[in-house]
Amino acid sequence: MEEIQQGMQTGERKASRKIARTMLKKGIPMADIIETTDVSAGQLPPLRH
Repeated sequence: MEEIQQGMQTGERKASRKIARTMLKKGIPMADIIETTDVSAGQLPPLRH
């Protein structure tokens, strides 16, 4: 059961990063992205590549 929960959390983080990347490409302000997706500011700069 724990493995399933960990897998779901990993999937959620990956989805959030994908959403954040798309939002950055559309020019949405970083503060709004962080608030909406719960992706930390430290995770956002690598998404720009």
